[in-house]
Amino acid sequence: SDNYCYCGLVDGKTDGWDPKGIWLDMYIIFDTSVSMADHLDEAKSMVSSFVSQMNTDRDARIHSRIGVIDASFTPKIVYDLNMNSTDNLDSIKLTNATNANVDAAMLVAIRSFNDDPNWFNRITEVVQQVVYYLTNNATSELIYDHANYFKAHGGILIVNDFGSEEEKENSRLKELASENYYFTDLSKNYMRNLEVLCEANCWCATGIAAFNDDEMSPRTQANQWSERM
Repeated sequence: SDNYCYCGLVDGKTDGWDPKGIWLDMYIIFDTSVSMADHLDEAKSMVSSFVSQMNTDRDARIHSRIGVIDASFTPKIVYDLNMNSTDNLDSIKLTNATNANVDAAMLVAIRSFNDDPNWFNRITEVVQQVVYYLTNNATSELIYDHANYFKAHGGILIVNDFGSEEEKENSRLKELASENYYFTDLSKNYMRNLEVLCEANCWCATGIAAFNDDEMSPRTQANQWSERM
């Protein structure tokens, strides 16, 4: 069977691959604490943009299920793996919380993945689980127990850091993200999000290596699945 491992962009457009072929179960965690005051609207626009290009049709065999968690004082599920390509994020609003409790939000995501009645069917079809965290607060919640559990059990944790250049220099968010999945620029080109999700989704027919033109690219580290059809 064909492999699905090339995720390149040319002039800001996908190069011969279709974002609707991305096959993930993903929770997007929004930091809605005061630190995101200048970036929350941008983060919402970015997510709405790339989700609109993904296939969320449950009737299609290959589709992505997307959930959204609002993380501030107490994590709150906005979409429980049921966000579709036309849904909005109007309910995601800035709070007066000083920090977002990301590890508590991770626990909510893990429990939701595990409590999902469709989980067994999805996991037997080797659907990758992903959490995507949008924040600019490296000092949010520095206890990453649940995040580390998620990564140790095959999950991919993507972080886009909206912080200042000085904050990014020594950001502990690099520890939170899966290896090679810490980013600072995904809001500058929304299509890059689809490239990263394609790389996280990378699966290959048995015995076929992933396309790789950069050993530091996430696609080099991405889980590569054998197709089971």
